[in-house]
Amino acid sequence: MRRLAWLLALSTLGCKPPPATPLGDDAAYEDLTDQVVVEVLTEDGGRVDWGAATGLVAFDRLGADGFFDVWTMRPDGTDARCLTCETPGLPTRNVGQPAWHPSGEWLVVQAEKAESDARAYASHPGRGSRNDLWLVRADGASAYPLTDVPDEAGHGVLHPHFFGDVLTWSQMVGGVEPTRDGLLGFWELRRATLALDPEPHLEDARATDLGHDGFFESHGLSPDGARWIFSANLGDTGLGELNDIYTIDAESLDDLEPVTTAAYNEHATFTPDGARVVWMSNAGNRDRSTDWWWMGTDGAGLARLTRIDDGPGRAVAADLSFGPDGRSFVGYVQRGVGGETGSIVRVTLPEE
Repeated sequence: MRRLAWLLALSTLGCKPPPATPLGDDAAYEDLTDQVVVEVLTEDGGRVDWGAATGLVAFDRLGADGFFDVWTMRPDGTDARCLTCETPGLPTRNVGQPAWHPSGEWLVVQAEKAESDARAYASHPGRGSRNDLWLVRADGASAYPLTDVPDEAGHGVLHPHFFGDVLTWSQMVGGVEPTRDGLLGFWELRRATLALDPEPHLEDARATDLGHDGFFESHGLSPDGARWIFSANLGDTGLGELNDIYTIDAESLDDLEPVTTAAYNEHATFTPDGARVVWMSNAGNRDRSTDWWWMGTDGAGLARLTRIDDGPGRAVAADLSFGPDGRSFVGYVQRGVGGETGSIVRVTLPEE
């Protein structure tokens, strides 16, 4: 029988403090927080992707109508424009979680089904219930559906990412709609190839089977396409206290390797040169806040990058995306657990 699938949701942590590092209390690490520059680009943003071809940051933003749309801005936070506010054919409920195609001509987004009656908390772009994947032109002029999940509880999509024409994402395949108690249903990792003719569609779709019923969140492929990085609660006790980063072979969909082993970890990505992994963790933090860490892909050089939790209230460093220079990334910071919106920051790493 399937056990309940939990994600931390950061509101369900127990009382004991998290370990000092994402590898446990005794792991050595370097504190780079005084060498890393964090600047706020906007205080009204959400999940992000920094396009290499366009140089623009795509992000989602909550509108006055109570639904999210996808916007773009320059990497200094200027020239913010709504991309999906008037896109023909695109459902007019929540639209978010953008990811640029490498050509810069398209973005894939999550869009809540037009007739969805899901609760707002569950259909939010960060939770994906009753969301589908859509391909949108970079000027917002047209959109094409790529998936068609059942319009019912226990189905949805999350976190699409491109590697060339290969698209990876997480798909909800059962269970309940996400709740504030931390229940998130059952998910699996999926990959397919984008084809544009005669109209955009997905081909050769595949799903992983890692022998675990729970939460899986795709974070995309390594720069060489060899490894697929994701977060999952494979070691969870059912209390929602554990979530770790893993990689698998991107073609065979096996050869599972852990990146982290302690605390709550999510939102991982490879640096553009493939030498390191950057992710968020609540390790060493107070009040269930999270910050960004990095480590070499060989397991060496663990370092804490930020200390955003020093600010007022609970800060949740979340989704991130590297820029073309490879030395800075944009990231989403929620204020409060389960917040509907937050700030987008630009993080500049020290020169080596």
